[in-house]
Amino acid sequence: MFLPLAQALPGLPRLRDIAGPLPVNTVPEPAISPSGWVLIAVGLLTLAALLTWFFTRDTSRPSQPEALLKARASLREAARLVPEDPSNELPSLLTRVIRSYLSETFGVTAVSITTDRLLSCLESADRLPSPLAAKAVAHIEECDRFKYLPGAPRPDSSERSRLHSATRDLLEELALANVDTRHHHHMARNQPATSLPSPGPATGVPPPLPPPLPPTTSSK
Repeated sequence: MFLPLAQALPGLPRLRDIAGPLPVNTVPEPAISPSGWVLIAVGLLTLAALLTWFFTRDTSRPSQPEALLKARASLREAARLVPEDPSNELPSLLTRVIRSYLSETFGVTAVSITTDRLLSCLESADRLPSPLAAKAVAHIEECDRFKYLPGAPRPDSSERSRLHSATRDLLEELALANVDTRHHHHMARNQPATSLPSPGPATGVPPPLPPPLPPTTSSK
């Protein structure tokens, strides 16, 4: 009975012509794609792992302590005297390297004391195994004999090479023992103390007093 408005009024423009075609997809695109969120999550997990490692890493083992670096540099400098040593300086230089390292690393006055006193100080400090401390003192005595013992022959080039190699090997043994000792002390400090078991309910409670004695009756 009733015609549509567009047919009733043929001169009236249609709504589609006024507004234009509707967009096919009116949902806005996300700012970050799903793959982008995955990359962000991986990056955050990696950052958390790096921070955890940084704050929980073990820093008790410095790989190159200053005293060890200085001793190695002194040994490299002393190596120039292995082929030729006209003043017989090498034995005293090798002795000084070991004494200085012992003094700076193990807290003993090792530079200007006798070898007997040095061995006693090393044993009292309890920082080195006794066989290694005795080996260090014996090596110092051997070098001192070539330098200070009256009538001792000067070491030749092969003997100087042997002394230099023995000093280098001894230094590395002392450095390894120092690292192991410091790591052991670090682990002992960080180990939680074991608590004694709590006493039972009757522990520490004084025993009950004995009952009073009955009064004595005096006979008349």
